[in-house]
Amino acid sequence: MKAAMRTFSKRAALALAVVAAPMAASAHTHMVSANPAPNATVPAAPKDLQLNFSEAVLPKLSTVQLAQVGGAAVHTGDAVVDPKNKKHVSVPLHGDLAPGAYKVSWSVVSADSHKMKGDYTFTVKR
Repeated sequence: MKAAMRTFSKRAALALAVVAAPMAASAHTHMVSANPAPNATVPAAPKDLQLNFSEAVLPKLSTVQLAQVGGAAVHTGDAVVDPKNKKHVSVPLHGDLAPGAYKVSWSVVSADSHKMKGDYTFTVKR
């Protein structure tokens, strides 16, 4: 009986490993936090955007764009990947943002060459 249970346990562990391996391999970079945060209402216009990702991103292949919701693009500086923490991207803003809603759109390529993109909104208080 004990031998049968060990054999069953080994087979169950092997089956679990076979099923779980593709899931681990398919993990992709995603944004884990930002400042201003998604869906936040901030009391004053930020001086820059700060985005943090789950994996290191490649500087030359990472972009961040800002636009008024339902409106024009906002002129920003280039996205800068922190050389010490390649998971952190900052974008300087030129001038103050007017009160209203804004959409941040990002596109990054991780060190493992996967391209990911996303967006979120925040509001500058009126």
